[in-house]
Amino acid sequence: MQRALYFGLVAAPAVVLADAASSVTCGVDRTLLNEGTFDGVKDNIALNFFAGNCGRNRGVFVTSPSDGGTLGCANFPPEWAPLPDANSIVSMYETEPKNFSASQALDALDAFLDAVYLSSDSPLTDPGACDSSGGFACLHCDPSPHASALAKALELGDSEISPPVRAVTLAGLYTATDAPWVLGSADAYPSDGTSLQHHWKTFIGAEDFEEMKALGLNAVKLPVPERFFITEPSDIVSSVVSNLVALEAVAATVAQAHAAGLGVLLALEVDSSKSSGESAATAAVSASAAGAAATWAVLHNCAGLELPPSNHPELSLAAARTAGGKNLVLLLPDGLPGIVNKANEAPNLSSGSSSALATEADAGPVFFAHDGGRTTLISDIASATEADDRLKMFYHENTACNWKTDLDFLACRRGAPALLTSGFVLAVDDCALPSDQRRGNYGQCDNLAVRDSSGWWHRHALSLAAKKVSTYERGGAGWSFGAWKLSDSQALAVGPYATSTWSLKGAVSAGLFPKLESPSSSSSSWQEPAEGCLVPTVPDFAMGDATYAPSAEPTPYAWVPPPGWQVPTPQPINCLELPAVEGGATSSSSSETTAAAASVPAPLLVSAMAGLFGGLCVAAGALAYALRKGFLQAPTQRGYSPVAGYGVSQVELAPCNPAYSTRTSSVQVQV
Repeated sequence: MQRALYFGLVAAPAVVLADAASSVTCGVDRTLLNEGTFDGVKDNIALNFFAGNCGRNRGVFVTSPSDGGTLGCANFPPEWAPLPDANSIVSMYETEPKNFSASQALDALDAFLDAVYLSSDSPLTDPGACDSSGGFACLHCDPSPHASALAKALELGDSEISPPVRAVTLAGLYTATDAPWVLGSADAYPSDGTSLQHHWKTFIGAEDFEEMKALGLNAVKLPVPERFFITEPSDIVSSVVSNLVALEAVAATVAQAHAAGLGVLLALEVDSSKSSGESAATAAVSASAAGAAATWAVLHNCAGLELPPSNHPELSLAAARTAGGKNLVLLLPDGLPGIVNKANEAPNLSSGSSSALATEADAGPVFFAHDGGRTTLISDIASATEADDRLKMFYHENTACNWKTDLDFLACRRGAPALLTSGFVLAVDDCALPSDQRRGNYGQCDNLAVRDSSGWWHRHALSLAAKKVSTYERGGAGWSFGAWKLSDSQALAVGPYATSTWSLKGAVSAGLFPKLESPSSSSSSWQEPAEGCLVPTVPDFAMGDATYAPSAEPTPYAWVPPPGWQVPTPQPINCLELPAVEGGATSSSSSETTAAAASVPAPLLVSAMAGLFGGLCVAAGALAYALRKGFLQAPTQRGYSPVAGYGVSQVELAPCNPAYSTRTSSVQVQV
């Protein structure tokens, strides 16, 4: 597809930027930055677009077809006239009279982003090749056929889910491994049949679902063990409760969610040891379980089924497609962000591709299940001081909108949009995890108590939540928060702030989550999710809750004495040196000075005094002028006027009388 761009002031030839492999282009995300929002963002264009992209590819890019040379931010191609360079995009927009519109400026940014994108090393395989600070760039591709299918499929069952999906994961209900921070450890999960069934009935009940609906959620993700659906004998089957009893409990939970008006996305969970060392035989058993789960999900009006990670995903996907037909959305783990650091690639679901996972015409829609977790890397969690903690929070908040690039990549390069099903929490540490599951001890858990009553942490956690909601709803099919609540014992162990960042109920109770209503509601206080990424991150991490002391007021030009001010007594002139009238050097002794003064005729003495007075007036005027113009630094901390004579120890003046101008004498006045 050829992409023609005209910037308009003159009838310039169109520059053609084409992706030879497909109709995928990189440009401005118009849901976030458009003609209506450009004015509010234009002052940050350099930071959001040019800071990173002007340095990409060694600072050069080329156009397609090539003109035989390299271009850069300071050297735009002639076809982009009248724009000579990157800075001119905003400067021409601001020039009066305005003849360069916001629409033209956005078109210019589109051309620039696409040229840099197509000049990068691996635009076909690198999720971060189309990027900008603040998430203002995105991949554009033909509308996916899955989009309309998602809306139709999610409307199945007893309740309707209108995209975007706004869900919460019922972590810790039927499995202890899906979110270990909910209960504190796997050992805290009930182990006998009676306790287990009691936990299923009471940990999350009907009142919880009503509360979820009232918050503006439209779905829940329900993790269940894969073994609930395994019917053939196998050494991986073990349970203190029969599968029949377990599935009856799951059905009761699904019914409660539907009664509250919430859709259900079923998610199969497997032991981590199984998924990492899966054999072909075990994969076949998992495929059988996937087929049984899909049949059960359709029977109980579930909107979708998330399949577990597998070394043989094509087996489970085929079985679930056959059983679910066109009436069930299937969610397949995407493998990201491993693709960024490893040679493996995300599965390809593109219709017509050679992949065994390619979309089938007679099957239901397949989406990617994306993990957005950012609490596993050392760079994400390590911080040893409270100041480091705040800087880390600023980093997470400032980069939250950038992670939309993964979602764009999956939709445009791997054939299906993504739903964020894991990793959505507000924590920037791993302190709620059991100690044996943490990445390491880097001091990240030493200062948690400070956050419980901190206004700074409250403001930035709320901002982080708003940015994540914006990112997941603009870039994908929606999101599911990591957990609804923590157990009472775990909440007490980790404290109020950790509880509010690792569970949605805790976040809402603490005021750390934006108010959500139905996307179709015109009265939503949240308005559009894009607002979260339109608000720049406030870089106030250095001070936190502390504030600077009030600055001293500048010295006014005309000094006004404060109330009760006592006018200081002028200091007397302690010494007066006048030269002899005729010849000789100036005497330095006091006796000689007195004699010389006595020998001066009265008229001359009067003239000298008049000259002295005139000189003092000139000096005072010069000093006041210098202070007023800022040539001298006026002392302002002692509470008095600098022009009153304080802060200057001595003023040395030459005689004003021309008769003495050639002498080496001086008049010294102590002030």
